[in-house]
This record gives sequence, structure tokens and C-alpha cells, in this order.
Amino acid sequence: MKQRALPIIALSLVAALWACGEGVLPAADGAVHFSPIQPNLIAPKTLTAPLPELSAEEIARYKPIIDGFQGNADILLRRPDVEARLEQIESVHVVSGRYFEIVALYQTDVAKHGLSSPAAPSLAWAWMQSGQKKLARELIDRFLKERPEAAISWLLDGAYWLPDAQKSTPAALQTVASWNKVLAIDPGFASFKGFNARILRQQIELIEQRLATEPDAATSEQVQALHVEQEPAQPEIDAVAEAIEAQAQAQVEAEQTAPDVEQAAPQPQPSTAVLVAQGQIALSRGADHHGQARALFERALTIEADNINAAVGLFNADRLAGAERHVLQRELRKLAAHPQITAAHAFELGMFAHRGAKDVELAIVLFERCQQLDAAYAERAGVMALLTRLRND
Repeated sequence: MKQRALPIIALSLVAALWACGEGVLPAADGAVHFSPIQPNLIAPKTLTAPLPELSAEEIARYKPIIDGFQGNADILLRRPDVEARLEQIESVHVVSGRYFEIVALYQTDVAKHGLSSPAAPSLAWAWMQSGQKKLARELIDRFLKERPEAAISWLLDGAYWLPDAQKSTPAALQTVASWNKVLAIDPGFASFKGFNARILRQQIELIEQRLATEPDAATSEQVQALHVEQEPAQPEIDAVAEAIEAQAQAQVEAEQTAPDVEQAAPQPQPSTAVLVAQGQIALSRGADHHGQARALFERALTIEADNINAAVGLFNADRLAGAERHVLQRELRKLAAHPQITAAHAFELGMFAHRGAKDVELAIVLFERCQQLDAAYAERAGVMALLTRLRND
């Protein structure tokens, strides 16, 4: 009994501070994270402690704590230390059998504050785990469009596809692609719902081992079919994105077909950054938008020939569209020598060379480039270990 009570008391102290709204929350060291959710992993792994069986007295002790949090949530969720502590306060709701009350609170906060709400990732997770795939997909799509630079956006996308990755090759490929993106953005990804950088790398490796036994890789048609089957109708924000993309595509097509005559007045051009962002939005929407993404990246390169983000975007469009291996290898070598390449780009491309193109020599070139560009980033990403392994193979 004492062994079980200690972590519960730790959580009580955390929750009490939240309910009062005073002071800085204590460090999480030593606290046990009780989660109602077990990640649906390819290989079963126990990531969290089991839920304790609480007595009526223990549950009653939590009631004022949870009620206090519920009453002050709008203030507490604006605190700067909230993200590091949210799973702990969620755990207090879980062990008290009031998990769905905090989910309702998440909904209210996200409706009010959008993706700036620290509860937004947890809400997407709750939708996935409760089987509300339509709601989960809509929220994750918002993350990919509004926060494509955030590792959590791609973590959620990979987690969405993970339950189908065991039996569906397209879903497995989507999971691997999204989680590689997480590691490219944040090689030391700390933790969310039991997932961290180490777990992600393990799961990517397990999925790739299974894919290696498949007779054929997934075609772009299969990926498109998966999106048609599982993705819901897009919310209003998608309609806005579609309008922007359609306008950009119409401009591209008009320029390609218009006669070569001198205009009376020059037309304003969208910036390279806008075109790249539109291309990334199109790319994230699935196989039927790859051509549109490619056109946007190509247009960005006509404005700024050395733009690395446009160049990498064009490479990814070709890769996802199923370009031949030798074509991708040639483009990878060009990107490795690109004057604007960053360590993050080199790492991401190196991971594809290693795991996707199966080109050890090219992977070594890109990982060495990553080290040259930013030794600190390379150390966080574990590049030295990757190089040692590749050189010894």
C-alpha cells in the first residue's frame, strides 16, 4: 500500500498547486505517469505503469483538487510551465475516473485558443484513443498546416497511422515518414504520451523490418486510396487552404500558357516563402496533391534558384510520387553540396539515403555534412553513432 500511495501523493501535491494557482510547479522527477492510453506499437512494449485501484476515500480526496483545476483551468492553462505538467494533472483525472471531464476541458480551451492552446496535442490524442478518427484527423490536419515546423505535429500524424501500420503498407510508410520528420526537426524529442526520440527510432526500425519482407513497396495509388478511405471531409480551414493553393496553381498554369507579350504593368509576385509554404501544405494533403506541390516548389525556384527549402520540397515531392532510385540519388548528391543546406536538412536527407534509398555511401556524405554544418545538432541527433555503424557495415 505504501509503495502505491507515494506516487499518488506526489500527484496530489502537483494537482494542489495547480488548483491554487500559486507558485511554480515542482519538478516531475519521481512522479509516476498513469496513462489510460497504451501506444499501439508494432512490437508490444510496456511504457507506463498500470492504473492503481483507488479506494473511495482516495477518490474523494482528489475531488476538490480536480474541481479546483476545472474551475481555474483557463488561467492555469496560460501558465508558462503548463506543458511540462499537463500529463500529471491529466493523470489525477484518470485515476479518479474523470478522464473525459478533462477531455471536455481540452475541447473548450482549443475552441477558444486554437492550436496555441497547450491542450491541443492532448485533445488530438484523446480523439485518436477514443476512436473519433474524423475529429482526430481534422485536428491533426490543422497542426500540419498551421505548425508544420513543430515536431508534435508530425508525431501526432504518425500516431494516427500507426494502428494500421501492422497490416497496411501505405499506413506504415506514412508513419515512418512522419516520425522521421519528428526526428529531423527535434533529434532529441523529449516525450509525449510515452513516445520519445528513442522509442520513435525503435518503432521506425521495427516497421522498416516488416516492410523489408513485403514483396512490393506501396505505390502512389495505394497511398492515395488510403487517404480517400480514411480521411474525412476537410474542415473550413482546409477550404481556405484549398482556395490559396488553387489560386497559386492557376497562376502557374496561366504563366505556362500565356503568350509571350510585354505586360503593361508588372504583376506582383508571391514571395518564395509563401510558395514554399503552399507547396508544403499541398504535399501534406496526400498523393493527389503531389503534382500541385511540385509546381509550387518549381515556381519558388524560378524566383530564388538557391532556396534550400524549395529544393528539398521538390525532392520530397518527387520521392513521394515514386521517382526512380537513381533519380533520387542524383538529386540527393546535388542537395548535399547545396550552398544553403542546413544541418537539419542534411540529417533528414541522410536518413532517407540510409533507410529509403539504401545508399550507405551517400548517407555517410550527408551525415558528415551535418557534422560540418552544426556539430552540436549532429551530437543531439546521434550522427556519430550512425556514421560508426554505417562505416562498419
